[in-house]
Order: sequence, then C-alpha cells, then structure tokens
Amino acid sequence: YVKIRSDNISTALSLIKDSWNEFDVGLPFEYIFLDKHVERQYREEERWGQVVAYASCFAIIIACLGALGLTMLTMARRTKEIGIRKILGASVLHIISLVSRDFLRLVLIGNVIAWPIVYYVIDRWLQDFSYRIDPHIGHFLFGGGLVVLIVFLTVGFLAIKVAKNDPVKSIRYE
Repeated sequence: YVKIRSDNISTALSLIKDSWNEFDVGLPFEYIFLDKHVERQYREEERWGQVVAYASCFAIIIACLGALGLTMLTMARRTKEIGIRKILGASVLHIISLVSRDFLRLVLIGNVIAWPIVYYVIDRWLQDFSYRIDPHIGHFLFGGGLVVLIVFLTVGFLAIKVAKNDPVKSIRYE
C-alpha cells in the first residue's frame, strides 16, 4: 500500500509506475484506490440490504395475508360459538383474546424455532467485518414483539368485526 496526497496523484502514480517497472518488468503495473475499493464494498452491502428489506416486506405481507385468511377461516368455523358466547355475556375483549390466543401461540413457537437459525446466519454474516456488533437478545425480542404486534393487529381487526356482529344472526338457523 502506498499513501498518496491528493494534490499530485498523477505525478506520484507515474513515479510509482517507473519504480515498479525497474523492479519487475514482467508484471504489469495495476493499481486501485482504497477509497474506491471500500466504496464498492459498501455499495454491495447496501444493495444486499435493499434486497433483504424488500424480501422482508414481501414476506411480512404474505404472512399477514396468511394470518388474515386463517383468521377468516377460524371465524367462519367459530361464528356460532362466538354468537353463543356473546349471548351468554362475553365481552368483545374476551372474544378477541379467545381468537388471538391460538394465533399468538403459533407466532411464539415460530419465533422460538427461528431465533437460533437467524442468530447463526447473522453471526456468520458479521464474521466478515473487522468492526462488528454481536447479536443481542434485545434484537430478537424486538423483532419477535413486532411480529406479535402485526399478527395481533391482523387477527384483532377481524375478531372485533365478528364480535360486534349481532349474535342472533349467527345462531338463527340452529
């Protein structure tokens, strides 16, 4: 590595090239600037970051649609049960917790399965950096909490809608 001041780059490069040619005529003189090399590496990391961000958003949308579909199916199957519970005095909050409990359990199991895999992948990726951070449990708790919140909002929205329906309509033909 050779450090060159920015005010005389071309002169310094020609001197280095002449010295190189005196030292070894057979090898061509090739050079790169460190700042350009580092900039290219960071550009690649930023590009990968964008790809991961888009893929994550796409996965979250697909997961929310899946949770929405599963919630709609569950609500269709449990409409009569929810109607009877409302007639017997169940509150909207009780019905929301009844429906959300199963989905939140699935999300928590999924997080417990995913965390070791994500830890391994992140740790392997960060090994290539000279200045790195270590994965911390707080990062995983934040991500898991965010997933729980998204699922709860998705499920809760439909649960509120079904819980506010007239219970007589749901059990009319029983």
